[in-house]
Amino acid sequence: MVKTQKKLLSLTLAGLLAVSVFLLAFVNGYIKADAANGDTVYLQAPSSWSSAYCYMWVDGTESNNAAWPGAQMEKVEGNLYAYTIPGNFDMIIFNNGSDAGKTGDMDFPGDNKLYDFMANTWSDYIDSKEPAVVSSVADQTAFTTETLSVLLTLKNATSGTYSIDGGAPITFTDETTVVLGQGKKGNTSISLLVTATDGTLNYEKTYTFTKRYKAPSAGTSDEDGHTTQALSGYFSTNPGGQVGANKTITIDGDISDWDSSMLIAQGVANDDPRVYRPNSMYEIAVDDYALYAAWDDDNLYLMWEMANVQDVVAPNDDFPLSQGNLWIYNLPVFLGISTDPSKTGDGSFVTAPSVWDSGITFTTHIDTLVAFSTNGSNGPFIYQVNDNNQFDYETANNQTGIELMWGNQTISQSLMGIDQAYGTYNDRIPGDTLSDSAAWVDFYAQGHDKALDMFYEMSIPLSSLGITKNDIEQSGIGLIKISTFGTSGMDSLPYDPSMSDNADLPYSGQENNSNEKEDEDNITVPLARVGKMLSSGAAPAEIAVDFGADKSSPQQAGTSLTLSADAYHGTAPYTYKFMVNGEVLSDSSSNTVKWTPAAPGTYTLSVEVKDSQGESKTITKDYTISEGEIIPPPTDPKPTDPEPTDPEIMLGDLDGNGKVDLTDVLETQKHIAAIKKLTGNAFIAADVDRNGEVDLTDVLMMQKKIANIIPDFN
Repeated sequence: MVKTQKKLLSLTLAGLLAVSVFLLAFVNGYIKADAANGDTVYLQAPSSWSSAYCYMWVDGTESNNAAWPGAQMEKVEGNLYAYTIPGNFDMIIFNNGSDAGKTGDMDFPGDNKLYDFMANTWSDYIDSKEPAVVSSVADQTAFTTETLSVLLTLKNATSGTYSIDGGAPITFTDETTVVLGQGKKGNTSISLLVTATDGTLNYEKTYTFTKRYKAPSAGTSDEDGHTTQALSGYFSTNPGGQVGANKTITIDGDISDWDSSMLIAQGVANDDPRVYRPNSMYEIAVDDYALYAAWDDDNLYLMWEMANVQDVVAPNDDFPLSQGNLWIYNLPVFLGISTDPSKTGDGSFVTAPSVWDSGITFTTHIDTLVAFSTNGSNGPFIYQVNDNNQFDYETANNQTGIELMWGNQTISQSLMGIDQAYGTYNDRIPGDTLSDSAAWVDFYAQGHDKALDMFYEMSIPLSSLGITKNDIEQSGIGLIKISTFGTSGMDSLPYDPSMSDNADLPYSGQENNSNEKEDEDNITVPLARVGKMLSSGAAPAEIAVDFGADKSSPQQAGTSLTLSADAYHGTAPYTYKFMVNGEVLSDSSSNTVKWTPAAPGTYTLSVEVKDSQGESKTITKDYTISEGEIIPPPTDPKPTDPEPTDPEIMLGDLDGNGKVDLTDVLETQKHIAAIKKLTGNAFIAADVDRNGEVDLTDVLMMQKKIANIIPDFN
């Protein structure tokens, strides 16, 4: 009997420990769940939506809640909508009644969850009676000014805090105005963490904003907006002045209509981001190689080649050899087009900072975006700028008449690239394709199987672009083709350096993979021209510099900061002189320097950038350093002798219901996992060993208490 009791107790404790492990494993996401009849789901819709619909179904079946676009959701307030689910479903799509404004297919995460359309995130729905912080500026907003002011207002809360880019929390009541971006470099993200409490319930949310830097036009190509010169070496944009050809192409998956005279952008093989990581070659290649163009009275024709040299550079990672054709997958592809260089679209939408949440923006001017997927299942859609040079999902054209076909072949007679992979193990580092002395090879000469390479061909009716054959031949158009692995850009034609600027850094979803899957890409190179080149000869622009710290001001004294500068328009190489309050930190060819402020105050940060021709530019910014709020610990520092606990606080009973149960264990685990901070009496109750800390020892003691292994916490 004793053995049986001990076995039962062990099983109980093991179950509780499994729950703890389960919680920690999923602290950053939601698990797919079946909807139960009566569950409620919420949607924070874009402000432009006048109505919202919820389409649900059972995965793998035709069972659904209503015919497309689904059931109309009930408006709660503002842009918040709710829907009570009438049956059991596990998949969900939100939409505004059209294919142009919808989410992708999503797993249903369970009852009382809120989906934020703009942020593309799920969270717990917060009842209006619970504490919250309301921001005057929407999450994911981008701005091009030095700073952005955000009004934070408490709702059902007695106090709140905010911190910028991981800085010290600052307490406020009622409302406060937060200034973001001061002293920070452009084309970076800013995080704003806000919390609120009513003394019992707590609230926490992180907003993300994007500070953009848009350098002045280079002035060398009729003000088309580009700030980085076209790459040379093995790369080429409009080689030999080629602008495509006036020819009718049949879109049938047969490449024979195309020839080398139509080449408008040349890339290189084996430069996709995975080659810069130590162990990412098991992934498929997204490797643009060459872009071709033609036109006739009715259509613009495009063809692009994509390389898959896995058989030469990484044959032991064989998945890309058998599953490398991109039409197996649903990966977004974007065409950025300029039909009029005076239109200065930067890729932003009325309701989103970038197309399809890709993080892709444009300094080089565009006025048209064509969006589709590698298997043709999504789109093609055509988006064109409004009078404010923004795109709008509401006015998307999905009746485009675009045709798309593909196959395994190229017309290129050589396939040039660097014959190595696996990152620094083989000296592959971002930017190596700009070196003529790298290990360049012709992969065809190396025995590469040409049948592994791919091509796509496409026709776009000129009428859907709002142009004519005469427009192409008299004025020309510009374009860039961008490939993705789901969101962020991975390769492009013409090649833009942003496609690999973070290629050697890890992806947050899988350390083996490249950060290029999720970073933000700003296109700055000239577009490839079709029909006619832009006129040249305008006076070159002066040096422009994007300068700042890696964190937005204010930050706390003792915080390590990285100052960096990116130069545009000058003649490389550059030198960078970084100064703080006039004192030189560094004067070298490095465009970054570390700085750790020791005392609070307002500092003057500056950089002087000088190019090889002696031209220079100095940028100055203010930066505030604070002492930082000292948030008192929930208890006094660890005493030498444990102090008696307030008799009204029951150890282990965090919610005050008079018993120690699984809820108390889970709340303690959330504190340890930094999901939800325990304060006041709850912290004291969780510190069951009374050592001034809440840690795993307290959790184990609580679990033993629940399992009756120990009678109390003495």
